[in-house]
Amino acid sequence: MKVRALPGGQLFIKNVSQDEKTKIALLIGGSPSLRDVSLEAASVIEGSIDKSKYDVKKIVIDEKGRWIVNDYPKNAALALKGVNVVINTLHGEYSDVAPIQTTIERMQIPYTGSTSLAATMAIDKLASRLLFRQNGLVVPTTLNFDFRKILDFKSVQREITSYFNLPVVIKPNSKGFSFGVGIVKDAADIPEAIRYAAGFDKIILVEEFLRGLEVSCMVVETRSGLVGLPPVVLMPVFKKQASSSFDIPETKDAKLNIAHLDEEIIKRIKTVAVYIHKLLGLRHYSKTDFILIKDKLYVLEVNPFPAFTKNSLALKAINWWGIDLNKFLDHLIDLTLNPQKEDNFSNVRLAL
Repeated sequence: MKVRALPGGQLFIKNVSQDEKTKIALLIGGSPSLRDVSLEAASVIEGSIDKSKYDVKKIVIDEKGRWIVNDYPKNAALALKGVNVVINTLHGEYSDVAPIQTTIERMQIPYTGSTSLAATMAIDKLASRLLFRQNGLVVPTTLNFDFRKILDFKSVQREITSYFNLPVVIKPNSKGFSFGVGIVKDAADIPEAIRYAAGFDKIILVEEFLRGLEVSCMVVETRSGLVGLPPVVLMPVFKKQASSSFDIPETKDAKLNIAHLDEEIIKRIKTVAVYIHKLLGLRHYSKTDFILIKDKLYVLEVNPFPAFTKNSLALKAINWWGIDLNKFLDHLIDLTLNPQKEDNFSNVRLAL
């Protein structure tokens, strides 16, 4: 066993001989809105993984949820035959709502990342924010609407403008990567922003616009415990919709930098991110997004499957931590094949 020590924890890297290659299934594709993210993440992972240790089989989940191997549809059992570990790069409905994970769980094949139950809770902003508030964390003030039950947009406009000062943020409840998010400065644009968000999820959130520093923190499971990686500051770029005045965040053009903040603030961000990872029962790694206003830390959302695309925050965070993706994948596969004994987090408490 080869051990690589890093600040805050140890990554245990397993050596595998040429005759003992581990068979990896790389799940690719998923829902249309996030398919490109999945394809890029899978390409980065395939290019980084150590081929002397692993045989990689690519399995594409198409837009109809079919399992495709070498351009031919197969049932899940045949597609995963002989596989030791599944690396899931799916994003969107098929992954977030968890039917693919549930299939893999029924087949008792180890897979990277959080379980279907924990992931479903994490991506449901309404449910997770309720849990966060109950456990002493601060979240944005939020209204929610079921798009399917909206009969009169004027009454919705009045409710929103009587509750909030503009601008407001309108977003889908269970979607990441800033899909469906609109920053609305004019009340006349509220209906269009709601329709835009409803294209990604029928449960719509309207929340206060927080003017602060957007910070994200990755959490990684190591053999010596959970580690909060150096927080990353996100400087989003916004583009305007052609037909209205509401803005949409353009994540691919966002600038990422290590957060140069007071050490106590950095420690607090890491502590809260680790706490949230435990509270939700997440596994292996996760990413939590915050807004920092002076010394007040708001929890925005949690991503149980941060994508390792070329310019992603997740990839930059582990690189800035001092490890490349090749070694991180070794560690991730080892954790998946040789899981640690689960801690009992039923009485977890946060001391800030």
